[in-house]
Amino acid sequence: MHDFFARHFFLLGFFALLLAGILALVLVLGRVPWLSFWVEDPNWIKVALVVHVNLALSVWFFSFFTALVVWDGRETFLRSLGLGLALGGVLLFVISGLGWGRVAILSNYIPMLEHPIFQGGLLLFFFGVFFAWLPYPRAECLPAASQAALQGGFLAAIFAAIAFFVTWWRLPLDLPSQSYYETLFWGTGHLLQFVHVFGMMAAWFLLLREAFQKEWMKYSLALLLFAIYLLFPLWSLSLLFSPPGSASYVAGFTALMRWGTWPIPSLVILFILVQMIKHKSRVSPDRLHLLYGLGMSIFLLLLGFLLGALISRSTTLIPAHYHASIGAVTLSYMAATTVLLKKEIQIRKISSKVLKLQPILFGLGQAIFALGFAYGGWHGLGRKVFGREQVLESFHQSLGLSVMGVGGFLAILGGLCYLYIVFQALQARKRAEKISLAGEVS
Repeated sequence: MHDFFARHFFLLGFFALLLAGILALVLVLGRVPWLSFWVEDPNWIKVALVVHVNLALSVWFFSFFTALVVWDGRETFLRSLGLGLALGGVLLFVISGLGWGRVAILSNYIPMLEHPIFQGGLLLFFFGVFFAWLPYPRAECLPAASQAALQGGFLAAIFAAIAFFVTWWRLPLDLPSQSYYETLFWGTGHLLQFVHVFGMMAAWFLLLREAFQKEWMKYSLALLLFAIYLLFPLWSLSLLFSPPGSASYVAGFTALMRWGTWPIPSLVILFILVQMIKHKSRVSPDRLHLLYGLGMSIFLLLLGFLLGALISRSTTLIPAHYHASIGAVTLSYMAATTVLLKKEIQIRKISSKVLKLQPILFGLGQAIFALGFAYGGWHGLGRKVFGREQVLESFHQSLGLSVMGVGGFLAILGGLCYLYIVFQALQARKRAEKISLAGEVS
């Protein structure tokens, strides 16, 4: 990676993902049959869940998005300020979140701990990445369609920020904590979905260009598609005139997710699949891993769409849907990492087998994990219960959680392959810097 800010935002997201993966093992302990019974106090698992989700969905996603934005190499004061605020914010909320006696609020989209340092740290992180994006994303080194996607994500993030501050201003402070945070993040969380989908599509077009060594979509066409996509979150701002938490407010943002998130990405998927099928013979063996990552990311997103359509009540079908969807975003960023670190990977001569195996293991593991959760949810398995809170009422619920555990194990193996790739690339960079420094001294 050839730029200071891109490298450091990537590393911030990478180590957040690493810590989130470690905390995921705690979450598995709290849900897998024959293990969860031994957890007498589920609160510490819920605290781990809050930190895990914020690391995986906020820090990892936004840090990688920012790494793409600042990959152009420009050095500005706002980027320096943004990096400092983001790093400081993450350190604050992680250190605070892992302390004793925290109260976990499992609100949707952004779960929260009732501790001012945790909340302040998270807010600092978001301010940091926003400053790093200013004045607006325009990384010319990326494909034209990726640039348009990042700009769309930037606008969607502004809409999400508007929703947050308007809701915060209007929300009564005397609400119970669960209701307060659930309502506070309801509209913002639905709008952040668009930001993550924009970031994923930016990664998709980057992978497509690197695999085929060709630009496939003009900036004007991508801009038109993504402008249409932005009409959905733009419309949703009208919901802010309704009282926060009202029936129209909740139902409106739910409709935004149900009808607005998938049409344009589906067209993009169709376009990408056509190009992959028509021109697959043009891809050299050393670039096949890019298509593996791209294909598995698309597969997970389509699975997320399918599972989302099956949701009819509050069961583990809901986390099954979003684990498939966020797995699609994560896998697109994992695959794009090999582009950002291409030079270092070539220096280290990382095996093409490892590069190909990583997206397959992670993608299949995440899919099996989601399907296990979905099967249990189809048979009434409840959400957000851990340890001895969890009461399994049927063989089907136990089977679903057991399948989930198998998928989680495979996804962890894929994650370990990703760690290996990144650490090998970082070692190659460190060695190259030492050689360069030695040459300058001599």
